[in-house]
Order: sequence, then structure tokens, then C-alpha cells
Amino acid sequence: MDDSDARRKPVEGGSRRKVLTTALLPAVGVLWIAGFYASPEAPVLGALGNWNLLIGFALVMTGVVLGVVLLVKAAMRPRRRA
Repeated sequence: MDDSDARRKPVEGGSRRKVLTTALLPAVGVLWIAGFYASPEAPVLGALGNWNLLIGFALVMTGVVLGVVLLVKAAMRPRRRA
């Protein structure tokens, strides 16, 4: 183990999961809406009707809000001096 490995600090717990969730939620929301428009008579999507739009936009907006929260937390974190 060299010096650079010893100085590295572990990534904050769960941060990769948060970033992945933030990236995937809007994508799933857009795919949900696109799937509804492509086949509105699909078994699950057809039963929900226009509620599919609300579900899709809620997924997109949740991802955006999580992204903003992560950015604000990163901006508020104290910077390290070299």
C-alpha cells in the first residue's frame, strides 16, 4: 500500500446510492410517460389512465429535487485545504 492509498478517505456512506437514485428517477419517469403514450391499453398502464402522467412527472420531479438537495449539500460542505 503506497502513501496515496493511505491518505484517501472513504466515500461518504450511501452517496453512490443517492447519486444513482437521483440519476435513475427522472429516466424511469420519462420512460413511464413514454410507455403510457406508446401503449395506453397495456395491462397496468391502461388501468391507471391519465394518472400515469402524474406518476411519471412525480418521478421526474423527485429526481430533480434530490439532485438539488445533493448539490446544495455538496456546496455547503467545508472545503479541504491542500
